[in-house]
Amino acid sequence: PPLTLNFLRWALAALLLLAIWRPWRVSHDRDAWKLAVLFGVALAAMNFLFYSSLERIPLGPAVTFEFVGPLAVALFATRTRLDLLWVALAAAGLSWYQTAPKR
Repeated sequence: PPLTLNFLRWALAALLLLAIWRPWRVSHDRDAWKLAVLFGVALAAMNFLFYSSLERIPLGPAVTFEFVGPLAVALFATRTRLDLLWVALAAAGLSWYQTAPKR
């Protein structure tokens, strides 16, 4: 189930980060910890919703929906024409994947 998969993924990631990062060796203020916890909760919610969507819809559309949000942020935050080219290529790849014949 998505909740179990999400929990296992986050538990393993937390253990690996604790082993590599060792947060007890570095002093962080309260605001830094709040931000880290908020970021973790947001990522956990995003992963849970993505895994839940895989129970209901096929993988292709689920990944497309997941990718459209960051693609929109990239489009609205762009500063150069080259950025627009990369956004256009990514959008073309998404539309090609959705229309490509399935084997």
